[in-house]
Amino acid sequence: MNRVRNLLTSLLGLAALAALSLAVVWVYRAQGAVPTATTQTGSAAALAPDSPRPSPVESESSRSVQAGVPGASIEQPTVFAPEPIPTVPPFPTAAPTPAVTPIPLSRPPFISDLRDVAPSVSRLLVREGNKVWMMDGSGGGRTLLIDTLAKAGLYLGHSPLRGTDVGPYPGWGAISPDNRQLALVLTSTLEVEEQGQEYSWDIYVLGVESGDFERLAEGIEPEWSPDGSRIAYIRGRSLLLMDMTTGAEKELVATPVGFCPRELQWSSDGRLAFVQSFCGHDHASIIVLDVDTGSQLLQWTEPDNRMIWRPLWTPDGGALVFRRMEDSPTGEWAVNLIKLDLGTLEATPVTHGAHVVSAALSPSSSGWIAWSGFHLYGDRQYDLWLAGLDGESTLRLTEGGPWVTDLEWSHDGTKLAGYEYQSGVVLFDLLSADLSRVFEQPLAPADDRSLDFALLQ
Repeated sequence: MNRVRNLLTSLLGLAALAALSLAVVWVYRAQGAVPTATTQTGSAAALAPDSPRPSPVESESSRSVQAGVPGASIEQPTVFAPEPIPTVPPFPTAAPTPAVTPIPLSRPPFISDLRDVAPSVSRLLVREGNKVWMMDGSGGGRTLLIDTLAKAGLYLGHSPLRGTDVGPYPGWGAISPDNRQLALVLTSTLEVEEQGQEYSWDIYVLGVESGDFERLAEGIEPEWSPDGSRIAYIRGRSLLLMDMTTGAEKELVATPVGFCPRELQWSSDGRLAFVQSFCGHDHASIIVLDVDTGSQLLQWTEPDNRMIWRPLWTPDGGALVFRRMEDSPTGEWAVNLIKLDLGTLEATPVTHGAHVVSAALSPSSSGWIAWSGFHLYGDRQYDLWLAGLDGESTLRLTEGGPWVTDLEWSHDGTKLAGYEYQSGVVLFDLLSADLSRVFEQPLAPADDRSLDFALLQ
């Protein structure tokens, strides 16, 4: 009996406790003290047991009721801002890899205009260190023109700032249009031993047949005018001109402080183009001068502040073609050929998705430009190529090399010559597709560029 009585007492106590809890909840709800979580759609959703309790956000009407403001008789429930639901950031999606479509090898003759051309016998001029050699187009009949170190104690085409990227590249020289004179860039300093040590470059003129050897002026990058009567060159920030008949020197232009002129190029009608950029850096402009009056005909600035190199005149003088560094979808640097129309100042691509190392325009009006390098979306093999200046045509001349810089086109348009990195001078025949090495480079340190060349008539 006692056990039954105790059980009934426990049940009555639990019932009373439950009734008391319900009463408390009802009272608190009537006073608006029990929060409900309101979703963005307005439906109530219970807060998770472990979720932090948000602080109430009171509305204006709620504050009015609590303050006893007349007219605010309708009590508004407290609304809580929904808490953001944590999400897992998506994994980065890799950019799709462009399909690799190697450009097939073309067959000679690559240019139809060459079918009726009678190839001329070219001569070759090679600078090997401080020596200059003359030879025939096959590399035979080699004759030493000068050894500047033995003759005058001067270093040819040499930068004393060895092992650094500081300072301009002086160039080694240039042959006159009649092939009778050679302008050489020389210095008496082998290497700068301490910061602030002074040195200079001088331009000397060598008579190819006479052997006459005379100093012309202080400067670098000599470039002969088309008629051979004048030489343009660079000294510091200034671009100068020397009259080869009178010996008179005049300054054509002085670039602004911090800028340097580089890569001079004459047009067939005597205009002079060059690149003006921050010394050793980008932010480049192409400037065209009237040499006779010294007036500036054009200044075109690369709009995206990208690096550009060596503007080349088209045979008709109506456009310039240059290399420009660009971004690519692969994240690598592309270097494409760009054609700048001097009438409209419109810059249009000649190559697409390429890495152009060197380029040379055809001497004829056929509209072709030869270049060396590779395509980023191809097989990435260094080769020789032809591109139409309209940007629509690409011909592959070689398959499997060579890696060629300083590309040059022969005067008759039938051959391409270039410097094959650490190997020598190569010659490519556009009529037969034969590739031959006409000058072997002796073994040299990996960072030593001591071989240059020029094709002669």
